[in-house]
Amino acid sequence: MKPSPNEIIAGVRNLLRKEIAPVADSEQAALTLRRIMVVLRETDWDEAAFHLLRENAVFQELGRKIITRYRGDKVCDVAALEELVQNPVLVDRFSAATAMNVAYRQRFAELMRSDPGRSELREMIVAALANFEPAMRP
Repeated sequence: MKPSPNEIIAGVRNLLRKEIAPVADSEQAALTLRRIMVVLRETDWDEAAFHLLRENAVFQELGRKIITRYRGDKVCDVAALEELVQNPVLVDRFSAATAMNVAYRQRFAELMRSDPGRSELREMIVAALANFEPAMRP
């Protein structure tokens, strides 16, 4: 039987604890390793992909709203976002879902930078992003 993502991460944490932690030669390296271990322990890896797919669906809907509102705007160019929304990549791997999520976040950041004074656009994007929490265990 194939191990679950949580079981795989437990193995990675065990490897880090037994092999890497003893040779962390500086206080900074040890602190960084402890932070990594906490994230690995606290994230529900079995649910992370589903969380990412839900987030991408919300981003796609937000993209549609932005395109509808700002299509043809001289300052706020939505062409790159439009391409992403209209041609979604079929996501069959966690890495593909992550890449799509990063692409949406980059497009939203570019739009906010294109006209920093446009508060309505910024509020739409920030409100959508504020609704997401990391896939942490309860």
